[in-house]
Amino acid sequence: MMRYSLTDAQTGPAPAHDIGIWLGAVGPRMLNLIGRKADGWIAPLGSGYETKPAGQDRIDAAAQAAGRKPTDIRRVIQPVGAVTDSVQTRERPSIGPGTQPILTTPEVWARIIAEFVHEGRFDTINFVPQHEDVEQLTRFATEVIPAARAAIAAYRQHE
Repeated sequence: MMRYSLTDAQTGPAPAHDIGIWLGAVGPRMLNLIGRKADGWIAPLGSGYETKPAGQDRIDAAAQAAGRKPTDIRRVIQPVGAVTDSVQTRERPSIGPGTQPILTTPEVWARIIAEFVHEGRFDTINFVPQHEDVEQLTRFATEVIPAARAAIAAYRQHE
């Protein structure tokens, strides 16, 4: 191990809040580590949708074994796709790579996102546009997000 000395180094101001440690991992050892120690899990894009429920369960079990509440660990899913004017994707993907594009209308996007939150146990959605452009980001922000928030609220009212 190499060590370096920083004589007279200035550290800068302390952060205004705690800085969380988030991990993107799929292996059992790493998922256990997330449950025991991490602040959040970023479900990797390349992992299959079918692996995510078992990953959630493993994180929850490891958290409980470590005396933590599973709900203290934030969960991010990163759907790839595009907001379109026609429905090509009708349902939330449950199998296949996380990189498969979801191509659908704002209304269906909202339902899919609500299902990721309610059924998939994710609390954060990181939209990854299939093709980055201002129109896609604008449509997602102005059409999908408000509809998704309403759909999530509707799910919670029925719990």
